[in-house]
Amino acid sequence: MKVFLDTNAVIFIHLGEKRYLSERALETFDEADELFISPMVLLELQFLEEIGRLRFSATEIMEYLQAVHGAVIDDPGFAFAVRKALTLSWTRDPFDRVITAHADVFEAPLITRDADIRTHYKKAVW
Repeated sequence: MKVFLDTNAVIFIHLGEKRYLSERALETFDEADELFISPMVLLELQFLEEIGRLRFSATEIMEYLQAVHGAVIDDPGFAFAVRKALTLSWTRDPFDRVITAHADVFEAPLITRDADIRTHYKKAVW
């Protein structure tokens, strides 16, 4: 099963704090055959590092997730995700919009803590 990780899930996993994920999110994570991260998550991670909310760069976090968990950046689906994001009018947050759309392009679960995403994306898990 292909599973996408939202920004907050990436941060918790990178910090070794999977205990912050719900039991359902952990099960989805453990059942994943493939872990994917939208390029939009990388951009959001970098923004968070630049404003001092993270002490690791997006590159450092992604390298860790690739090495330890086999996560990959889904570049080929990104153009489709941006087009699909044009239809998601329930949020004005560009990160949430594209990250959710990216998972939806593949009809894949999205592990996310974000309640708004969980309300609007039926395959969101936390």
